[in-house]
Amino acid sequence: MINGNELLLKQLQLKYNMFCESFYKNDIESIIISIKEYLYEVFPAREKLGIKQESDIEFKAMKKLYNLFKHYCDFNALIQTHQLISNKSYPYQYPYRYGKSGIRFSDFTEVYESTNYDARKKENDKNLCNKILRNKEPNLIINKLHNDTVSKLAII
Repeated sequence: MINGNELLLKQLQLKYNMFCESFYKNDIESIIISIKEYLYEVFPAREKLGIKQESDIEFKAMKKLYNLFKHYCDFNALIQTHQLISNKSYPYQYPYRYGKSGIRFSDFTEVYESTNYDARKKENDKNLCNKILRNKEPNLIINKLHNDTVSKLAII
């Protein structure tokens, strides 16, 4: 019989594999969908592990992004924060794409203007996301988040 932690780990690994596969397929729509699906899996799992407050600032910013996906905001504006990295670039730094497309986060101002919650909290969240996530690639952050979550699941 499978226990709860094993089930959480398998679900998390399945969503992470789908996320990685979407980058391999080089399909931008699939990448955005898999980011959303992974965030829907990882943060509830972290809450079940007892991680209410994120210690890493990038994880905290990703949790704000998760809340944007989950709650009311202009979804079209949210999709615009995922900016295409051209597949014609050949960077000499990690991650090496060699002709593969990717995405990075852009400005979150328009998304937060479309949300319906406290103005002070909204401003703080917008500043956090713009400061931490802007111009970063989600696959690097999600990889780090996944490894942290899996290591904590393995301990329990």
